[in-house]
Amino acid sequence: MKLLIFGASGMIGQALLREALTDSRIEKVTLVGRSAVGFTDAKLSEIITADLAQTDYMDSIAGCDLCCFCAGSSAAGVSEEAYAQVNYVMPVAIATRLSALYPSARFVYVSGAGTDSSERGKVMWARVKGRTENTLKKLPFTGVYLFRPGFIRPLPGVHSKTWWYELIYQVFNILYYATWPLLPMLIRVFTGQLVTSRILSRAMLATSQLLPGREVIDSNSIYTLGARGGLDEPTSHAARARELIIRISAATGVVTWLGLACMLLKMLCGSG
Repeated sequence: MKLLIFGASGMIGQALLREALTDSRIEKVTLVGRSAVGFTDAKLSEIITADLAQTDYMDSIAGCDLCCFCAGSSAAGVSEEAYAQVNYVMPVAIATRLSALYPSARFVYVSGAGTDSSERGKVMWARVKGRTENTLKKLPFTGVYLFRPGFIRPLPGVHSKTWWYELIYQVFNILYYATWPLLPMLIRVFTGQLVTSRILSRAMLATSQLLPGREVIDSNSIYTLGARGGLDEPTSHAARARELIIRISAATGVVTWLGLACMLLKMLCGSG
């Protein structure tokens, strides 16, 4: 299977890439992005472009059976027009061109829980994502799978480029391991709201085996598609303790830098 990934430098894309490189079903992985991800592998190739929406670079793609679109941006502090440029115009332009080149391919779009299919709701990002989903459904791919995960817990080695997302993830992971086994037991009850980055990645790859069609895949369905033997927990207390130390160190570093930044800002404001 030939896999195409957009957004491999983000948290979801990182996890998907790691999973894909160890999947024996995948013979080739092509990444498209604005910068190199820093990985090397025999079955990995990269296409670097300044503007993903200008799709001429697709002429150099040597086949595609499954495309996973993981790129996007946060809605915090931006206008609807600016948000739509990244989360509607870009994915639709890419998918439209790709469907013309490889109509037999399957297309996975990572949206989010709460996406508004009516396109008329009060939440801006949900309206835009809903419009994107509705447009993608009309393209002539063999299959279009619209993923709507809730909270995604990144496993070790996977990080978000958005600093406040990363801080939330690190704090959550500290609580996750510090309260073992209480919090993991609660999470098993609420699988409809949370999946790990590995389960999400496996579910995305598993769409290659689904029947052709257009399907919205929520967190429960993601868990069903991607779960293999629980929630991917470390198998030993030593492994759990080791990851807890790593998470505490990472979160402490983030908090320290934030504190220094606040002190510097206070000094600058005070000196004015």
